Amino acid sequence: MSGKHAGAGSVSRGVLDGIRRELSESASEVIDIPLDRIDMVTNLADFGFDSVSLAQFAADLSDRLSVTVTPDVFFGYPTLGRLADFLVNRFGEAITEHPGLAAAESAEPAPHAMAVPRSGTAPAAQSMQAAQAASSAPGSAGVSVVGMAGRFPGAGGVSGLWELLVSGGVAIGGLPEDRAGLWSEDSGVDVSGVVGGFVLGVDEFDPLFFEVSPREAVGMDPRQRLVLQECWHGLEDAGLTAGLLSGRRVGVFVGAEEGDYQYFGGAGVTSNSNAILASRLSYFLDLSGPVVSVNTACSSGLVAFHQASAAVASGDCDVAVVAGVNLMLAPF
Repeated sequence: MSGKHAGAGSVSRGVLDGIRRELSESASEVIDIPLDRIDMVTNLADFGFDSVSLAQFAADLSDRLSVTVTPDVFFGYPTLGRLADFLVNRFGEAITEHPGLAAAESAEPAPHAMAVPRSGTAPAAQSMQAAQAASSAPGSAGVSVVGMAGRFPGAGGVSGLWELLVSGGVAIGGLPEDRAGLWSEDSGVDVSGVVGGFVLGVDEFDPLFFEVSPREAVGMDPRQRLVLQECWHGLEDAGLTAGLLSGRRVGVFVGAEEGDYQYFGGAGVTSNSNAILASRLSYFLDLSGPVVSVNTACSSGLVAFHQASAAVASGDCDVAVVAGVNLMLAPF
């Protein structure tokens, strides 16, 4: 085949059948249902996939096909048939000339064939090559990420997250000692059996630094505290000071699902409104760019990043701060 990309219509039936077979076998293994129940037209959610199993599915496909598949593609291509076409169009020769799939040209696909040998460029290397190609492609927006910060379960920050991923560590565990009084005895929660991913350092927010009264800080949704704190750290990482940004066209884009802190009672409207998630940073730093809060469920952070990139590329703002935040606090 010539060219870097091949449309699904130009791929031989044997190769396309091979791709569909790999998708079917992977789906069957990940969600543990018989292969004969897998078809090309049923929505993945109807098979029983959830956010956890979709992540496992993406990892398995990346290994099987020697390309990088991320969970977000399943929301745009929710059936195996549409996913197969997408993979052909997206990865072109990298997937259609995969040794196991190319062999399908001369072999009738068996419905219960064993997984083919894996070979080719590692997903991480391919991802790097794709990023380099995108940055130099004609029409590239030229948007650069210049600073990062974050707070994650089992990892104090961004570097801690990378270390956790590289080491294969586990961020899920029992209730930390400092959360022993998290829920009242009448909440119906057996704290001895609680397991989750707990964000540490919840008491590290400095309200006076952010010109917030201690009384207001108590009623603030912890997501607001976290966004303020980590966005500030991200700006520090980028070398952008408050004095440099004041009055400048700096946009703030925050992706977040609905919070549950209001169920603890006593908080005001501004303390729990998603709109305020983005506005607090803009107000504190006296920024003049667009301020947007986005809720598109699991993709909220990604959509916020897309909107921020588009705003910078179109000239709506010179710099954009992007955040994604989600905390589950109530016992239910």
